[in-house]
Amino acid sequence: MEDLDNDLKQLIRLPLAYHEAGHAVTAYYLGMVLTSVGIGLDLRPDAAGLARYRHRRKRNAYRDLVVVCAGPIAEARFRGRPIDGTDDDSGAGAEILREQGWPPSFLVEARAEAENLLRRDDVWSAVDLLAASIERHRVVTGRSATYTIGRVLSRRPS
Repeated sequence: MEDLDNDLKQLIRLPLAYHEAGHAVTAYYLGMVLTSVGIGLDLRPDAAGLARYRHRRKRNAYRDLVVVCAGPIAEARFRGRPIDGTDDDSGAGAEILREQGWPPSFLVEARAEAENLLRRDDVWSAVDLLAASIERHRVVTGRSATYTIGRVLSRRPS
């Protein structure tokens, strides 16, 4: 039974934790305030994970787009292979493009920005730490996530 639990952890929980940590660390880095991050079908009926944040000032839709792209990129990096791209994040990205009247090239640019950010060693270390915390606790408060990320990313960019 313990082997089954470890297999489920590797196949489901840990990749989801990295996915949500990718969203959260990127949001933090882009200056947003984290409110909660977690995994589990009980958090939202239509998704297995959730990273909640709010803008410090007026909403910046482009930053939202970068945050949306970061989850699947972090999960793919953790898995060591691309993921299919048919998750809720694809729909959220398309919705932001529609709302703003932006061309698909904006999504390509946002993805590239998220990929570049997540390639940084310090940022990836923050993703690793937060994913471990999410996997262990399932839900992490914004304050706890901010503290965890801040241990590695000593300050946000201005």
